[in-house]
This record gives sequence, C-alpha cells and structure tokens, in this order.
Amino acid sequence: MPIFSFITVLYLVYLFTKNKSIEQKFIELLVFTTFVQVMHPQGYFIKLGSLEPQHFTVCQIILLLYTIYCFFIKKLYITKSIVYICLILLFLPLFTIIINNYIYPYENLILSVNDSWDMYYMGETAKQKISFNFSDFRRVFFPFVGCLMVIIIVKNNITESQLYASLEKICNMFKYVLTFGILEFLLKNVFNLPDLTYGFTELFFGVSELSTVTEPTMRGNLYLVQGPTKEASHFVISLFTMSLFYISLCAVKARSSHKSFITSLCKSPLLLCVFLMFGTSGMSAFWYTTMIVAFIFVLWYKFTKLNKDDVFKSIIFITILTVSISIFAINIFNDDLFYLFERFDRITSSLEILTQNPAIFFTLTIDTDTDISTVIRLFSIYEVGSNVFDRPFGGLGPGVQYAHDTFVTTLCDFGVMGLMIWIKLIRANIVFQRKYDFSMLVIILVAGVPLGVPHSIMIQFYPILLLECTALYCDEGLKEDNNAKKLSIDINNYSSL
Repeated sequence: MPIFSFITVLYLVYLFTKNKSIEQKFIELLVFTTFVQVMHPQGYFIKLGSLEPQHFTVCQIILLLYTIYCFFIKKLYITKSIVYICLILLFLPLFTIIINNYIYPYENLILSVNDSWDMYYMGETAKQKISFNFSDFRRVFFPFVGCLMVIIIVKNNITESQLYASLEKICNMFKYVLTFGILEFLLKNVFNLPDLTYGFTELFFGVSELSTVTEPTMRGNLYLVQGPTKEASHFVISLFTMSLFYISLCAVKARSSHKSFITSLCKSPLLLCVFLMFGTSGMSAFWYTTMIVAFIFVLWYKFTKLNKDDVFKSIIFITILTVSISIFAINIFNDDLFYLFERFDRITSSLEILTQNPAIFFTLTIDTDTDISTVIRLFSIYEVGSNVFDRPFGGLGPGVQYAHDTFVTTLCDFGVMGLMIWIKLIRANIVFQRKYDFSMLVIILVAGVPLGVPHSIMIQFYPILLLECTALYCDEGLKEDNNAKKLSIDINNYSSL
C-alpha cells in the first residue's frame, strides 16, 4: 500500500470520528475526493495481485456510500424540483441505451470503450457494432448517479460559509502538489537526478508500470515535469484545474474585501501553475494558458465594468502578452524557438487531411511520438464526433465509446439533451437563491474540446465544486437560508471545516 493510501485511511478515520455535523463531514469528504481526482488520476490505492484499484475510485466509492447515508439515513433536506431534474437525467441514458440497442439499432461501427485508439492505430483491434455491456455501462452510470446525489446535497444543504472554507482548503491542499512539481523540476534539471522523483511516485503515490509506462523524458536540454502520475499530459490538466480554483479564490477575496483582483492573482500560486504547465513542455500548456487568461479577463471585466474601447484595447494587450509569454516559455523549456510553430503546422496539416479525406488519415508519415499522439487524438475526436452527429439527442449511451476529448466524450455518453439538462441542474438556485458565473462552465467545456481526459464532465466532481463556488463572487450570489438573508463573508474569520 502506498504512503498516500495510509494518509488517506488516517484522514478518513479522523474525519468520521471527529465531532462535526453531517454537512461538514460531507463537504470535507467531497473536497478530499475532488483533490484526489484532480491531482492523482492514475495512482493505485492498494495492490491485489495483478489488480490495482485506483485511489480516486476508492475515494469515489466512499463518498458515494456516505452520500447514500446522508440521503436515506440522515434524510437531509431535499427539494422535490431538483429531484425531478435528476430523475430525468437518470432516465435519459437508460432510454438512449434501449433505443440504440433494441428499438432503432445504431448500425455504424464504433471502437469499444475497452479498446484504445492507440491499438486501433497499430492495427491490433478493430471497430465493431454497438452492443450493450452492463460492465461498461456501470463504469459511467454509477459515478453519474453519485455526482447527481452530490449536486442535490450541495445545493440543498451546504451554506456559503462552508463553500468558502472548502475553496480555501482545497487551494491549500494543491500547494503540496505544486511543491512536488517544483522539487521535481529542480531535481531533474538543476541537480541532474531524473530518476529520484520517478521512484518516489511509486513509493508515495502508487504509480507503477501497470498504471503508466512513461519514463523521465527530455525535450531540448531540460527534463519534462511529469507530476505525481509520471505523465506530463495528465499533470498539465491537473495544473489547469488548480488554476481555476486559485482564480476563483482570488475573485472571492477581491469581491469580499474590495481589493484589486489582479493584485490577488499576483499574490496567488497561479503564476507557479503556469510555469509548471510549460515545464511539461507540451502544446497543451499554450492552450490552457490562453483559457486561463480569457477567464481572468472575463472576471476582470465584470469587476471593473470597462467600456467598449477599453475592452478592445485590453483584448489586444492580453492576446499579445499571452502569445509572448507562451513563446518565451516554450523556447526556454524546449531550446527551440520554432517548436511552437512546428507543432501548429503539424496540427493544421493533420486537420486539413482529416477534413478532406479521413480514409487516408492514418497513412500520414509519422516522424515522432508526438506526431503519433496528435494523429490519434484528432482521429478519435473526429470519429466519435461523427457518431455523435448521427445520434445527437441522447448520444450513444454511457460507456459505449470515448474520445481523447472531454467535451466529445460527454456528448457521446449523454448527448446534447443530457448535457443541457445537466447544465440546468448545476445552475439551479432553488434553496439558497445563488447566482452562478456561467463563464466558468464555458471555460471548462471549451478547454476540453481539443484536449482533456477521455471521461465525461458529468461524472467528475471538480466542476460541481468550482461552479458552486462562483456564487461567492457573483453580485447576487452571497445569500443564505430560505429567507435569502445577505451573508457577509469575512475572509479572515470564515467558518472552518
């Protein structure tokens, strides 16, 4: 059992034995599960022969069981209207499975969720007709049910002071991950000890060769920062998600204390997140940095109420600044000024061939592993997107197929209708009359279009916590209890979890 698993067990024992309310224990467990999901997507909890149950899966199951306990044993307050929305969301994927398998079967071939696009590219597997598999279905549907139950409890029972304490706590927890990233960068590139952190991840986080085959990798004159999972592409996604939490916390502090939003950002670990993102030496760092800057500008605009001329000038300035910083960072980490432009050229060339003649897409001459990765990702998005276009209403159903893209995978699992109802659910302000910042959700969805993990956004916890916390800095978001009394948050004396 990895060291982090022992820490998790001790933390859970402490949490459930401490004298706290049901709501406090629930939100603290949600925060810890979200933290594990964001920073530790591949580590195993314990080895059982050849099996390696993931750390996040174990935390997810514990959270689900405690959520059921809150629902049916403690019977926390729940409004009927939000339950009706959840029932519709639960019925929709079941209805989709029945339609696509029995009533109006989907005839086009798909790649099973158990096969990988890498294997398909190498000719080691083939597409097949859609067929219902309960094991594949439950991998997506049961976590989806758990997320819906979490949303219900959060929206009906968690107060703004508890939300703020949760946001503060998870941001403090992320500092440990950033510290690990800085130490990894220094050990690899300053002290020339590339294997030290690689072995440490096995001992502490439980990331073995069964979890990933990535080894210490160089690009240019520097080693990549690979994070707790030893996979740079995973770490950059984790850093992007952490950045959204830090931006939200700065927005809350700026709104509550009437301080400068930009000043709060400069004092936060946000710049460190961006530095480590470029330390992963991937094109995704450029894309995620653009999304971060766009979100910061949206919040800055909301806080300062700029006029149209100022908005236009600010957009130009921010665009030039973002591109300049990105080129400078990529040049440093790759020792090649033309790296950025070469990657753009490869991607645009691949997209051109893909849109004109998908049949010959895999016959492209591949020179490097990076090119192979680009081809496979783009092809998976194109293929799954084409299938979704055939059945846009409800998609193909949970656990049928996936793409290397969060947004397309979400549409494949639940369809356009499922996504729209889910958005309606997480924006519902039934009990506390909260107002949410929809731009946060837009950034999350847009950022996952060309990149992201091959999992639906509707079975992940971090969007729930992120969007709920936006109510803390929205104009009409700081309201509490059924009487909608104004809650004044003291950022120095918040209610501790």
